Amino acid sequence: QFFKELHALERRYSTDFSKLYEKRNEIIQGEREPEEQEKAEEDDVLKDIAVKMSCSDQPGVASFWLTVFRHSSTLNDMMRPYDEPILEHLQDIKIEYTENP
Repeated sequence: QFFKELHALERRYSTDFSKLYEKRNEIIQGEREPEEQEKAEEDDVLKDIAVKMSCSDQPGVASFWLTVFRHSSTLNDMMRPYDEPILEHLQDIKIEYTENP
């Protein structure tokens, strides 16, 4: 029952987060720069990404998802060295919540 209710909440709020995810993707792809307020809310992962952005001549955030995977204790444990070249080119990850979990 708990997981059904959790899934329903995730579905309910997923549309609210979609605008945030779109903004994130625009920054990753180099379509726009982060706003000052967004920069002020940086955490360790964002600081690492900001350094990569400032060192790159290309717009966007190089290896964004690889950096996210490296900083996630759950995902980092699943990564293997042969995954890294692939994850360097990953541009977006999305989740779609269906009615049935």
